[in-house]
Amino acid sequence: MGYAQTTYYVASSGSDSNNGRASDAPFQSINKINSLALQPGDQILFRRGDTFRGTLQITQSGSSMSPIVIDAYGAGNKPVLAGSSLVSNWTNIGNNLWQATCSACGDRVTGVYRNNAALPLGRYPNLDVSNKGYLTVQSHSGRSSLTSQQALITNWTGAEAVFRPVNWILNRSIIRGQSGNTLQLDGSGNFNVSDNWGYFIQNHPSTLDQVGEWYYNPATKTIQLFDNQANPNNSSITATTRAQSIVLTSVAYITIRNLQLAQSVATGILATNTSNLVFSSNDVVQSGEDGISLQGSGSQILMEGNLIEDANNNGLIIGAYQNFTFRGNTVQKIGLLPGRGKSGDGTYIGILMATTANTLFENNIIDNIGYNGITFSTSTTIQHNQVSNFCMTKSDGSGLYIWNGNQQVMANMHLLSNVVFNGIGAPEGAPSDQPAEANGIYLDDCTTNIEVANNTVYNCAGMGIYFHGTSNSKLTGNTLFNNSEAQFVIRNVNGCPPQTNVIKGNQFVSRLATQPTAKYEASSVAEVANFGQFDNNVYARPFEDVNKIHVYYGNVTGGDGYLVSSVAEPIRA
Repeated sequence: MGYAQTTYYVASSGSDSNNGRASDAPFQSINKINSLALQPGDQILFRRGDTFRGTLQITQSGSSMSPIVIDAYGAGNKPVLAGSSLVSNWTNIGNNLWQATCSACGDRVTGVYRNNAALPLGRYPNLDVSNKGYLTVQSHSGRSSLTSQQALITNWTGAEAVFRPVNWILNRSIIRGQSGNTLQLDGSGNFNVSDNWGYFIQNHPSTLDQVGEWYYNPATKTIQLFDNQANPNNSSITATTRAQSIVLTSVAYITIRNLQLAQSVATGILATNTSNLVFSSNDVVQSGEDGISLQGSGSQILMEGNLIEDANNNGLIIGAYQNFTFRGNTVQKIGLLPGRGKSGDGTYIGILMATTANTLFENNIIDNIGYNGITFSTSTTIQHNQVSNFCMTKSDGSGLYIWNGNQQVMANMHLLSNVVFNGIGAPEGAPSDQPAEANGIYLDDCTTNIEVANNTVYNCAGMGIYFHGTSNSKLTGNTLFNNSEAQFVIRNVNGCPPQTNVIKGNQFVSRLATQPTAKYEASSVAEVANFGQFDNNVYARPFEDVNKIHVYYGNVTGGDGYLVSSVAEPIRA
């Protein structure tokens, strides 16, 4: 059966009363496109240089030979599909505060922009003060209240408290009431408040004291903006009003290319139960939460040559998908603002994948990430990527990370020829005795059957490569340099003693005397001997060439051990 394969044109100067089938008679709106019964082979072309506000919803499928194509036409910048609305008619209400009604706004606003530059959500204390704007918890009751070490003069009822209970979590909780220095919280999140850890307050009119800071009141649908330098009516101010820029629901054979998806409340593109999707040469920017989210399940996904930038939570989330390829993309500036991402674990991450099958990540740049660069799963190959400047908002993460604390079957995982560097760590909001670790490659809690070969890992504020209860894995041909805690660490986890690993042909090079080249930690000498095969590794610390391999055994990590001063392999020491 053949199809007409119609091409539809959309331009901001068009009209929805046009037939849309010629560039000189284009449609005008996304809503018009949503009303069409698209057929396999149809093309939707948005004019370059134009901005279209709304959510493009694709509910029809193409075919293997005739996909539905969403693309650009004309010359100039990529057409913008924006999830935001213009906010105008600002009124000066005194004290350098301006207020405007946002009738299109819903129960929350996740971003406000001036001339397409993001403005900061109001926060107390400000991000640029000491300790990056964290106050300190004196005492607490579960998740329901916290008492501040610092005096709280303002009544913060209705604001949001952001508290850091452990190194790798930031939780957000609405303040339901206040008594002196004690805040009553709504109890959201999975972690209790922790004494002596940090917290701050956001999204309240009393936080507004720096240029561009904003606050949204959903009850009155008004935005307040602090500005003592300019009249916001002389700028283009937008606020997030639509959850997504593109939504795909239970469709297949869709190609999307050459678009910019911007300023959504939640996600730039949300695809649910989608297969045979090609997503290429797009820019997904300024997402209120996640850049791209693939929910449900599907197969045959290709994402290539895209930019994912400035997402408050995660850059890319992948559900239970098969045959997923992510190639030649740049993912950057993800989860860099504390309190703007979601609560709990699995947040502030460049790429987060669930249980996938036959997944390939190659030739990507992952840079400036709040927590883990890539959190991966079984049946995945990650090769020839650059992962840099991670764990900038939370600590105890890594550039490449996997967890298997529930001890699932793992197989077919390969980390090959990646360059991982500048794990930063975020000490602010944590007690001074808490290490702000940022490891290069972290195989966490009972991981198995992973090949780690020919990677370069350097300048991380933690361990270069960390086998945490890891077994049946291969570490070959890697170069690790100037990682603060050690270049390579194998450590016992209760119930998962490391065993039958192959550690061969690696170079562990420490720049400083305080950096061991390797640490091998177990409950007994016999357990160390079962770690696996160690051959032809280089252990080098040129300026302090003694006691550079640390072997510990006993019940206390770092105690009851001994140091190896030569370059002999630890299994033979």
